[in-house]
Amino acid sequence: MPTLTAILLPCLLFFRFGSRRRGILALILQLTLIGWPVAILWALYMLYHHPAGHSSAKAGAPDAAKPADAKPKKTKSGGKGAK
Repeated sequence: MPTLTAILLPCLLFFRFGSRRRGILALILQLTLIGWPVAILWALYMLYHHPAGHSSAKAGAPDAAKPADAKPKKTKSGGKGAK
């Protein structure tokens, strides 16, 4: 379904990903017959190569579930020789 949306109304795909400026630019491209194929290719690229476009990121893949500001856990052992 997202692929069909990218082909018929590319600007909606950008608005769905929360990119207002890109959505407006895609809408301007889509209003011209010459720019429509460019907007379609751009939307398809965004759909399949943008992290928010992957279904695995939405489904809770390990990389997607880990917050960006998470710090590694500290261990009590100080290395070799520590008792």
